[in-house]
Amino acid sequence: MDSRANTNLTADLLSPDVILCCGEDEAALLHTIPPRFSSPAQRKLAFRFYRFWKFADHTLILSGIGTGCLEPLLYELFSFNIVRRIILIGTAGRINGATAAQIGKVYAIGEASLACTGLDAIAREGTFTPTLRAAPELPTVTIVSTDLYYGFSNTADPRYTAHFSPGASLWERTRGRDLVDMEVGQFYALCSYLDSTTNHVEYLAIKGPANKMGSPQGQNQNTSQVLAAALESAYAILGVRPREVRPTATPGNRVDAARNSDGSSAG
Repeated sequence: MDSRANTNLTADLLSPDVILCCGEDEAALLHTIPPRFSSPAQRKLAFRFYRFWKFADHTLILSGIGTGCLEPLLYELFSFNIVRRIILIGTAGRINGATAAQIGKVYAIGEASLACTGLDAIAREGTFTPTLRAAPELPTVTIVSTDLYYGFSNTADPRYTAHFSPGASLWERTRGRDLVDMEVGQFYALCSYLDSTTNHVEYLAIKGPANKMGSPQGQNQNTSQVLAAALESAYAILGVRPREVRPTATPGNRVDAARNSDGSSAG
């Protein structure tokens, strides 16, 4: 079967609806899938730092961090002309002084900009927006995305950050933004570029702050809460169905095992 060089991806692993997560721990991501959606994957693939799970009505993908992981993944993903909707989920940092976003809550990213990424030369000072509509009850925030982590912080050693932004502090790029992360801006930019070469694909990012910018200590404590909420929101937008669990049998009747929507065992 035809596969792609960098991801080893094949067409049978893809669905029209895709949920993508970048940079999170694999066990943590799988643990946060709500129990009523935790039916076994029909197909799985682990290749390099990419992970794919094909479920009955969507594909879940886990990738590494930043532009270098996203660009080959999205190019090879779009090349099959199978995906029609893709939602990026994950954690972010809350920019100091931003009041629109609460730690542990999730938001639709309505506008993203880039700062110190592999796409800066072509994206320049532009901003990028999603094409997939979020649920009305999901609040919207803005984000700035970077390929740096410790270098993009107002608490980092200035002798270090000076190498990436001579003459100015990187954190000044965050003014007017609510969140900072390492993927949404690149995700929106790459999807917009790639969409011109394929059939129309709608895309959206749902993220929430797990910590304050410059304070990574609380990141791991809040990650599970953010991922679970982001998954729930993505499922709702995509119409992902929970597994079907048959009612408990009355005395004298056989107790049926829980079944997935495709009829396979949920055990």
